[in-house]
Amino acid sequence: MDMKKRIHLELRNRTPSDVKELVLDNCRSNEGKIEGLTDEFEELEFLSTINVGLTTVAHLPKLNKLKKNWGP
Repeated sequence: MDMKKRIHLELRNRTPSDVKELVLDNCRSNEGKIEGLTDEFEELEFLSTINVGLTTVAHLPKLNKLKKNWGP
C-alpha cells in the first residue's frame, strides 16, 4: 500500500489536526520520500515509519509537537 493511501486509512474519519499518533509501518514510500503528510497534522506527536524505505526526510513538514525518539 502506498503512503498516501495509508495516511488516508489511518485518519479513520478524523481530520489531520485531530491525529496525535500515526503509524505508517510497512507501507511504500515514493522514491524514498514522505508523501501525504502535511502541515495540517499540527498535533502529531508520534510518527512511525518502520520499513517504508525512506532515503530522505526533506519533504517532512514542520511538525512542532513531534517528539524525537531514535531507538533504544
